[in-house]
Amino acid sequence: MFNMIIVGLLGGVVFLSIGFALSGISKSEDQVAPLANIITLPMMMLSGVFFSRSSLPGFAHVVTDFFPLTYLADGLRSIAIEGAT
Repeated sequence: MFNMIIVGLLGGVVFLSIGFALSGISKSEDQVAPLANIITLPMMMLSGVFFSRSSLPGFAHVVTDFFPLTYLADGLRSIAIEGAT
């Protein structure tokens, strides 16, 4: 349980920093939401949160290796299911 909290907090810090970067790039508040959707929706769909990454084509594995959500989902899944430490 403690490991899951630590990994969740680290993931929160990573995504908070992505949010700060997006807010620094955008010129107004109205630009932040579409820009965040452009980044987060493909990340959620391809990172293995909703379905397994093994069903993706080969080139998509290279892309998903750059998504922080891939590692967060894998870490939380291994802690919850396998009891990883």
